[in-house]
Amino acid sequence: MSKRRVHLTVRKLGREQCWGQQIEHEIELDPRQSPADLLDSVVHETLHYVYPDLTEAQIVEGSWLLQDAIYQAGYRKIELDKTPPAEMAPKPGDVIQGRKVLKVTRRYVTYKLQTGGSQTVTLESWVKRFGSPDY
Repeated sequence: MSKRRVHLTVRKLGREQCWGQQIEHEIELDPRQSPADLLDSVVHETLHYVYPDLTEAQIVEGSWLLQDAIYQAGYRKIELDKTPPAEMAPKPGDVIQGRKVLKVTRRYVTYKLQTGGSQTVTLESWVKRFGSPDY
């Protein structure tokens, strides 16, 4: 089986009057959709690409089933640009509200629990929960 790649482009599709379209190996998506609708558009247009002989009704039914299964499995769109800036992150060794910070990456903070274990959370949720350190 050959590996086919599809190229995704996100742009407003007002003139085309659609939420997504597939032309050859290119899929264009309108960003003005809810995350669930955007997922449905990605699946829908990808099915058009993979199975060009299916009818629109078959594509719609298949995309609804796949989108629903993916959403039920817990997959969600995240906004990468909402990650707090690095200066808001704690540093390894900091103790904040009784929690010792073990490791910090660009997106995650791992800290020691009082029970002896450790937990990893996103930097965004850390800042929301504990605030940013005052250095």
